[in-house]
Amino acid sequence: MSDQPLAVSVVLPTYNEIANIVPLVGEILERTQAAGIQVQVVVVDDDSPDGTAAALAQAFPGDPRLKLIVRKGQRGLATALWRGIEQADHPVVATMDSDFNHHPRDLVKVLTALPGHDLVIGSRYVPGGGMNTSVLRFRCSQAFNLLVRLALGVKTRDNLSGFLAMAKTT
Repeated sequence: MSDQPLAVSVVLPTYNEIANIVPLVGEILERTQAAGIQVQVVVVDDDSPDGTAAALAQAFPGDPRLKLIVRKGQRGLATALWRGIEQADHPVVATMDSDFNHHPRDLVKVLTALPGHDLVIGSRYVPGGGMNTSVLRFRCSQAFNLLVRLALGVKTRDNLSGFLAMAKTT
């Protein structure tokens, strides 16, 4: 086992997340530091009109652990995640939602489970999991995942997680 601390880039795609982003980034930085994990938070903002990027710049001025990318004229979760992974500087990449559906306390659990594995996925449908949303949205998500399992014959219980950690390949 390596004596080097785990070094991870956490990619957060954002659009109109001003209410969540500063507390989320702050908690990611705090919890990973407490766990001895070297972290870079890569926020990919789709030019949020609510001031998400400006709030981050004001809250963390010059903090080298934060990389803020503002995409002008581009929208979309998948391309924001791709851009963040491309811009990640550390050998491990984690992706999370920016609305506390994926909590930073669980990020440390996901990251510490990674050594020896190619990929670790946090799920909403395991003991201790859940979603910060309405009951209707949670039930619809469960139903969709059941449909995917039946249609594709897979055992994966959370096909839309978005909360994962993996080694970055170059």
